[in-house]
Amino acid sequence: MKKIILIIITMLPLVGWAIDGNFLLKGKISKGTAKAKIYLNYKLNGKMKTISAPCPNGIFEFKGTIPEPKLARLIMDYKGIGLEALGEEADALVFFLEPGNITVATTSTLKNAVVTGSKLNEENKKFMVLLKPINASMNAIVTDFYSAPETKQQSAEFKNEMDAKLKDVGVKRRAVLNEYVKSHPSSFISLQTLMEAFEENVDVKKIKALFNTLSPQLRNSPSGKVLNSKL
Repeated sequence: MKKIILIIITMLPLVGWAIDGNFLLKGKISKGTAKAKIYLNYKLNGKMKTISAPCPNGIFEFKGTIPEPKLARLIMDYKGIGLEALGEEADALVFFLEPGNITVATTSTLKNAVVTGSKLNEENKKFMVLLKPINASMNAIVTDFYSAPETKQQSAEFKNEMDAKLKDVGVKRRAVLNEYVKSHPSSFISLQTLMEAFEENVDVKKIKALFNTLSPQLRNSPSGKVLNSKL
């Protein structure tokens, strides 16, 4: 079932992109205390980068430079207890960080915040509609597995049944993503799905053929160069 969870996590794709440059991320959340802090983390140069900012009145700001869009996460620390102490249940928001001005606002929790000023996040909303039926099928598999009694979860027959369903959904998902790559050679999501395909051990020759159809800007981007070196 770890494979199922991994695929669900990687179902968050990037769409559209901007050239490398500075970003300014501002936010306003409804709650804030004198000790409140907010953390921003994303991967940069192969390493996870984490920065923090005070958030006493629910207002925060981050500035930085990135070479291309990044899958990022904001994590709210209402009591100032530290990132490691927050645990997996922390109030967090996964979004896409890109060069430019981005605003995050919410009247409730951070995870329900609305991201504006970002073409990438707007485009991603539309793309997720395309993946919605596949995501629903994947979530159903997870629900079926974990709602079953523990003894059934350990059954080889039940595991094989779940694996067969997973494989079927995976084939359909890959077909949708490959079609997107073919019809969107300049979209960052096309590169992202090919990187994902490599991690899923899809035939390298098939990935290479699709990679060669991407725009020069994508192929020569930092992620494009990394993927090309592996093909």
